[in-house]
Amino acid sequence: MGGIIAEKNKKAVMEDTLRYIGVEPDLSESDKESETLVPSVVGMNLEDARGALNYAQLEYKIEGAGHVVLRQIPEGMTSVAKNATVILYTEENEENQGE
Repeated sequence: MGGIIAEKNKKAVMEDTLRYIGVEPDLSESDKESETLVPSVVGMNLEDARGALNYAQLEYKIEGAGHVVLRQIPEGMTSVAKNATVILYTEENEENQGE
């Protein structure tokens, strides 16, 4: 059973990683119907960002203790599978302050 769970997690991690580096999947028409565009929530407060992501049928993970979204992965207007996870960054860390 653990192998099945690990395999599903590995698939999700690989899909997210490939999208992050700009490699888009080759999808059939039926696969495209199960996709959605990621809304751009940078600059929104967390409550509004959560609402926008829920409306787009996306999951989210919040990184940081701030109240405003400073960055997101994947970026807004990226096509992803419904129920994909969007990472919301609400605080700058030392390595991102120079960007």
